[in-house]
Amino acid sequence: MRLQRLDLTRYGTFTGRSIDFGARRDGEGDLHIIYGPNEAGKSTTLAAFLDLLFGIGGDAYRTMFSLDDETLEKGGESILASKGDLGELLFSASAGLADLSRRLLDLKGEADRFYKYRARSGELSDLKARLAQLKLEREQIDTLASEHARLTEERDRAAAQYEAAIGQRTQIQGRMEEIQRQLRCATRLERGIAGAAKGRD
Repeated sequence: MRLQRLDLTRYGTFTGRSIDFGARRDGEGDLHIIYGPNEAGKSTTLAAFLDLLFGIGGDAYRTMFSLDDETLEKGGESILASKGDLGELLFSASAGLADLSRRLLDLKGEADRFYKYRARSGELSDLKARLAQLKLEREQIDTLASEHARLTEERDRAAAQYEAAIGQRTQIQGRMEEIQRQLRCATRLERGIAGAAKGRD
């Protein structure tokens, strides 16, 4: 198979780009070299070509099919540690459990942060301390139903007594004003009688 043109309609950082290798010419070499500065997109172009051929990107293809001495040595170490792309790929292929070890470590870290055996710190310990504090505050401000009923009854009784006292005070003030009027009338009457007696003399 010969690649005549590679169209990067939308791949990675490329949009609407094409590389035209032209038609093959009989009797001439057919080797094409793509070169350019760093970050020009050479690796992206290779990944697109491998993705076109095999349905996978460049890194995964090199990991599985382009193994050299250095890659094999590093891959062996990563297999033993179940780390790295190769180790994870082989581990997931053999066990069907991709990313299991990392997830287990994450879960262990979360569990350690939440609860530590006989430890005075940790999320669970902090929550228990907060719960005990809230319970104490509730007990301090909480009033039992019977006590609430008693206080309500005392309030209503005091309110009734207050209203009764206000009524009695109004009655007493009215009576006092009536007595004052009667005293003023008696004084005037007494003065009038005294004046009449002096006139007869």
